[in-house]
Amino acid sequence: MSSTTESIDYKQLGVKDVCEIKNYPYYDKENGTLGKTITRKIMEILEKEKNEVRRALPDLAYLAARNDGLDTENTQLGAFMSKLLKLADDNNVTSNHISEYMKGVVMAVYVFESLRDKKSLANRYLGCHIK
Repeated sequence: MSSTTESIDYKQLGVKDVCEIKNYPYYDKENGTLGKTITRKIMEILEKEKNEVRRALPDLAYLAARNDGLDTENTQLGAFMSKLLKLADDNNVTSNHISEYMKGVVMAVYVFESLRDKKSLANRYLGCHIK
């Protein structure tokens, strides 16, 4: 395993990715949103497949498609799926890394949804660095 992979805090990476997605202004506001329910379902699918993203891809793609979220250019869910695929493509990322990443994702999504009308406060709590 490379030292770069070992030094990455995957839980914090999950939080960072959600911050980027939730703060990007051009995503469709109606379809393919990254919310608590869909995030928990993604986590359940990954846990069922022992956090092996490649094995879980058909189920994840189906879930995203059912929620109008496969479009990586225009939806929060699509953007998240793209980030998850990038992790899966990295041979140094283990199932434990995926598990930690998803913990950060779920945590951040819950904070954003709890503070729906106070995005700046959610950003502060999560340590999001918005440009």
